[in-house]
Order: sequence, then structure tokens, then C-alpha cells
Amino acid sequence: MDDVWSLRFRIDAFTPDTIPMGRLGSYLTALAALLGHDEEVRFRRLDARQLTLVIAVAAAAEPSLRARLAAMIRREGAAEALAAFDALDDRLAEDHAIGVLLDDDDDSLLVVPGRSRGDRLRYGLVRQAGSLDGVLIRLGGRSDETIPAHLRDGDRVHICATTEPLALRLAPHYRRDLLRVFGTGRWQRGDDGSWTRLGFLITDFVTLDDRPLATEVGHLRAAATPADWWGAEWPGAGSGGAAERAHALVSALRMTPRKGG
Repeated sequence: MDDVWSLRFRIDAFTPDTIPMGRLGSYLTALAALLGHDEEVRFRRLDARQLTLVIAVAAAAEPSLRARLAAMIRREGAAEALAAFDALDDRLAEDHAIGVLLDDDDDSLLVVPGRSRGDRLRYGLVRQAGSLDGVLIRLGGRSDETIPAHLRDGDRVHICATTEPLALRLAPHYRRDLLRVFGTGRWQRGDDGSWTRLGFLITDFVTLDDRPLATEVGHLRAAATPADWWGAEWPGAGSGGAAERAHALVSALRMTPRKGG
């Protein structure tokens, strides 16, 4: 395969020098079942130090594999995929290990909890409404019921999904506008007490004005007279003192939402 998507599956309890060959073979078998796409996935090598299985996936299979992994996180999708996840999870738990699937940007795609799953089972998954900000950098891909929709916020990438009708509304904003998306996140508590967001289903969005603060201040300074600053035409006029009004005006300039769609 010339055009490939490189993945790495890291198991924290072993190194290449400490894992028995039979156990390594069982992990390769379990991981192959989890990923599916038998003709499009190849084992490449072991990385040194912490045990890391390097995998090459045909680039054409990337969208469907991403959708398969996202469905696993939601405990949805094909029964054989969920069974493969559980089998790999059991194997990791037996070895007192945790497995993490990473992409070629070192972003986590899937955590198989293994030894930490007791905490997961005790707390379960928590669903909470919320919002995320970012620029839409991925939209689309094969999935059973939802469509992948990923946002970049600085150095962070938010892995999200949405419905087909909302994806059509999001499409014109692809790699163009700063968005604020609303929806429901799925959270899992780790054994250190921290919470990890496992996914986010977008149900609505607005666009945001991403002008820098210096630009906003320039707009304020360009006002003809102080009366233009404090007149009745700006949001929040008539409430609070001058400082509160200035803060409200800057906020209005910077983050004025425009309803998506």
C-alpha cells in the first residue's frame, strides 16, 4: 500500500523485550478483529521501549475506520466490532494493562481501559449538555447513524459527530468560520478522578466573530464621539456604569453569534 494512514496501538504493561510471543500474537489477532477491514490493514513493526504496534491502513479505508472507532466509543455499531473491543479489553485487564490507539499526529482515537475499567464500570458514562468552539476541519465519512464532524481549537481537536441534516448546514462553514457547537458530550471518569470526554453529538451551532481584540478596540476608538460609545444603539445600553458598558460592547463586537444555517 502506497497511500496509507499510520496508526499505533500502545500497550503500557510491556516492552518488545518482555512480552511473550504467544501473547503478542493474541494481541495482534484481537486488534485485527477490532479494526476490521482485513484486506486494508497491515502490521508493520514493533516500536522500541513501550510496546507499540505500528499499523498501516489503506487511506481509502480511513473514513469508515474512523466511523467504526467512533461508534465503539458510543457503544454502538456492529455487534462484532463491540465484541472485538470487549475481547481486547479483557485481554488487557488480564495483563494489568491499558491500550491506546493513536493516529500519526499522536492524537488518541480510542482508549481500551483494561486494568482501569473497574472505575469505568462503577461510574459508567455520564452525558452532559455543553458547547465547544473551533473551526470545522473534518465533515463526513461512513457511519451507521451519525456523521463525523471534527473541530480544531488551537492545538486541540474535538472529535464530534452530528446528524445528516445538520451536517448539510455545517458544510458551508468547512475550514472557514469559527463555530460554537451545542450538543451532548459523553464523559468517563478515570481512576485518578479526572474526566475524559469520549465523544460529542452536535445538535446545533452558531458562527462566531473571531476578530482579534486589537481590531475590536480599533472599532471603539473609531467612534466619532463618546456619545457614540454610550448611545442606545449598542447591546446592553442603559444598564450599569461605563466600565460595564465598555465590557459589554467589546463582548458584543467579539462574539456576536450568527445563527448557523
